[in-house]
Amino acid sequence: MLRRGYLVKARDHLRAAEADSGTHTQRYGLWVVLARACLADAEGQRGAAAAALTGAFGDGEPTRLLTVGPSHWPGTVRIALRGADSSAAQAVSDALRTLIARDDSRQIIGAARAHVDGLLHRDPRALASAITAYRSGDRPPALAAACEDLGELLATSADTTAEIPHVEEAGELASASGALRDHERIRRRLRRLGVRTGAPRHHTTGPPGWGP
Repeated sequence: MLRRGYLVKARDHLRAAEADSGTHTQRYGLWVVLARACLADAEGQRGAAAAALTGAFGDGEPTRLLTVGPSHWPGTVRIALRGADSSAAQAVSDALRTLIARDDSRQIIGAARAHVDGLLHRDPRALASAITAYRSGDRPPALAAACEDLGELLATSADTTAEIPHVEEAGELASASGALRDHERIRRRLRRLGVRTGAPRHHTTGPPGWGP
């Protein structure tokens, strides 16, 4: 929903979920917190977004991560870092390491760990590893996010042109999945780099996406 740019609709859904969460707090509470953080981040309220996550994930409890699933773990770290809350980002990373120590058989968990490490430590090799792992699975939004994250990191290097292919791929994936808001953000970035891009494809199917 947020990925498609429907912020007003997302806000309405969140209000309804918050009103109902009292009777389903144990089951849906973390999802409501994550949705609240994602919406605040999308609206530019980065401090509020990070604060929302700190209360839910700041204790580093691994079972909390399992509640929302691996595809959301890098997003929680990204929001925390945007809000200058490195402690919450580190707590998510620590919880993820605990999960992997218990069971490292799921490829998506390894990919999410590499993605989280890349964000937390600004490590391009970790992000490249996450991209490789995501390619072997059917997770276009996760792959797009990792490509965009790697491009953003490479933008700080001496050769800024190195970011272009990664950002272009992120834009193509966002367009293909109907993530119009993400695609428009990436188009603006590519234009600043002197790269012309086509209009997004207006898909009506695919994951709505609360993620940042």
